[in-house]
Amino acid sequence: MYKNQDIPDITNNDMPDSIPDITNEIIIKDNQVSQEHLIPDDFELTYELTMMATASYVLKEDVEDMFNSFKLYYQSKDIKSTNWIKMWERWILTSKKFVNHLPKKALDNNLELDTKMIDVAKKYINENDIELEFLKFKNYYISNGTKSTDFKRLWENWCINNKKFKPKNSEKLQEKQEYKWEFDKLKATSEKIEQWLDFTVKIDWVKEYYLNNIDTFVIKTPKEDIKIGWRKIFNPYTKGEFLMLFRVETEQGQVLIEHKQDEIIDIEIL
Repeated sequence: MYKNQDIPDITNNDMPDSIPDITNEIIIKDNQVSQEHLIPDDFELTYELTMMATASYVLKEDVEDMFNSFKLYYQSKDIKSTNWIKMWERWILTSKKFVNHLPKKALDNNLELDTKMIDVAKKYINENDIELEFLKFKNYYISNGTKSTDFKRLWENWCINNKKFKPKNSEKLQEKQEYKWEFDKLKATSEKIEQWLDFTVKIDWVKEYYLNNIDTFVIKTPKEDIKIGWRKIFNPYTKGEFLMLFRVETEQGQVLIEHKQDEIIDIEIL
């Protein structure tokens, strides 16, 4: 037993005014992490973010411009998110590079080969054939009236195809060009639908439907209900896949619906 002199003398002055609620602080921090927030000013292009872009057929020298466009777009829109790395991944996935910032235009007949374009061509084309291939490139895009935000990127694709995918005869070449022309038309229609969903309807279709594997959805408008679908189709330029939006009630839309089980649809079925 304690003797009186052994009992500690505890006074109010020795006690803290209040005991911190550490559990509550942890909960607050967790809530802050999950809350939506504007893109931070210090959200910078890291090595990992660069690799995410280059893995999706984005040229390494274009990634910085692409990231600046991404950051400026979301800063100007005051859009909030809980995960800006996922938003960057979505930006890459939907191939929005410059679409919202630069108008598409026809190829300028005065476009000439510059040093960079020649250096790119040398990787894939015999040096003596570069000028001839460039003339064929210009004639093709001018005669078809194709519009683009970046014809120098299309020139690189042209050179790559010349080396790796050049058909053995003129008949196959014609089939390949017709295939690409059809793809360009479908891609242009898809981009119009995407911009309509983005700016007019103001809906993130990738987040709402693609990531949830909902392949058809209805947009209600004052005039009518518009049924939209998406499918993965073969991209003849990148040799990969392209997420194409389409109106379900169209003839091509019905064909795409019939092939909904195909992982990537070959454009030739259309």
